[in-house]
Amino acid sequence: MALVGAARGDDTVAQARQLLDEGKAQQAIDLLAPVVQADPKNSGATLVLGEAYLAADKADLAEAMGRAYIDMSGKKPEGYLLATRALVKQGRLPDAYTVIRKGVKSVKKNPQILSELGYVHLAADSIDQAIISLSEAKDIDPTSAVAYRGLGEAYLKLNADGVAILQFEESLR
Repeated sequence: MALVGAARGDDTVAQARQLLDEGKAQQAIDLLAPVVQADPKNSGATLVLGEAYLAADKADLAEAMGRAYIDMSGKKPEGYLLATRALVKQGRLPDAYTVIRKGVKSVKKNPQILSELGYVHLAADSIDQAIISLSEAKDIDPTSAVAYRGLGEAYLKLNADGVAILQFEESLR
């Protein structure tokens, strides 16, 4: 019986992910909120619900789901990314920095986490620190479009247009 409930929950998460991919964040929330309420330890539903909250501009609820996911799956980057993005959206850069630094310590050498750290630095106008974090991400994953895009944005802020263009071009490959 428990396996049937788990399979049903997985189907619901997949359906909500599809809705979210279609830009139907509120429908995904309506579908997943009861699942998470019934089973707060359902990590997949918690993560997708948090992403739906973020897409629906409910950053405080997205942050809560991100933190809950971190508590469930501390060695996975997704919770740190979600909570950090929600905090940035709320304008809480010091808190975002604290969360993503914890992610850097918990999830070693992860290009997604390092790229997000770079974006937090960009949001705080710490351009040199952003370049360091984004370069680390790029060194770990030389195909990371996110890292190259962030580097392009950083170099634009430094008025190094030529270098910025090179980074943006590399992000398109």
